Amino acid sequence: MDFQIAYERMLWTMKGRYPKAQLYCATIGCGVLNGQNMFPEYLNGNAFEDYNQAIRTAAQKYRCHLVDLAAMGVAYDSVDGIHPNAMGMQQLAEGWIRGIEEEKKKTTHRKKKRSWTQWLIPVLLGIEEVIVMVLIVLILKVFIL
Repeated sequence: MDFQIAYERMLWTMKGRYPKAQLYCATIGCGVLNGQNMFPEYLNGNAFEDYNQAIRTAAQKYRCHLVDLAAMGVAYDSVDGIHPNAMGMQQLAEGWIRGIEEEKKKTTHRKKKRSWTQWLIPVLLGIEEVIVMVLIVLILKVFIL
């Protein structure tokens, strides 16, 4: 799929130029016109979901944050079924905000700092194991000699 290659190339370029930046990718939500889902099932010969899967795959491959608007069910009002109108832009913005907040929760949860007791206990247990091993070696030396 040409889209997959182009999307990955874009992320590769951005990561190369801005290595410290946190990149956010978003899947494509659904355009609505007069209350009806108007987004095409196929675009340029590819299924709509294939585009979103390509975005998900590339975001994971290049370690980018993902705002999965499609999975979140974000739909937006549009002028033609694809391009958002003013209300649609607001709906997309709200979806982005919600998605970024969810991503931040995941990231914060992964990066929680340990309290001093959480790192001290394994260190002390490690020291205890070393002491036991030294005692075993000393006992073996006494009995072997």
